[in-house]
Amino acid sequence: MLSLSVGYNHARTRPLLHNGNHITFDPGDGFYLQPALNFAVNDKISVSGGFQVTYNGKNKIDGEPTGISFTQTNASFGIGFALDEKTAMFLNLSADVSGDAGASIGFHITHDITL
Repeated sequence: MLSLSVGYNHARTRPLLHNGNHITFDPGDGFYLQPALNFAVNDKISVSGGFQVTYNGKNKIDGEPTGISFTQTNASFGIGFALDEKTAMFLNLSADVSGDAGASIGFHITHDITL
C-alpha cells in the first residue's frame, strides 16, 4: 500500500529576554511531505519504508529575518507487530539524507481499551 502524509507546522512567536532586552522570536513555519510504501508480511507483521522532505522558514527576531530557510530530507524504515487483537507495537528508524539532525529511533505500543 502506498501512503502519503502532508503536514504544516505553525510556530508561534514568543517573547524572550536577551542581554536584558525584550525581543520577539519567530522560529518560522514549515511543512513536510512524507510518502511511504507499506507492506503486510503476514497477519501479525507489517513493514514500511519511505522518506520525508521538510521545509522550514526563516527565523525572525523582532520581525527581521535572521536565519535562512532550509530543506531537510530523511529516510525511514518501520516494522509493526500485532501482539494480539488489541495490542500492537511499532519500531521506527529514521536517518538524515540531507541536513544535520542525525538519526532517531522511535518505539510505541498501542492498546485498544473498549469500555
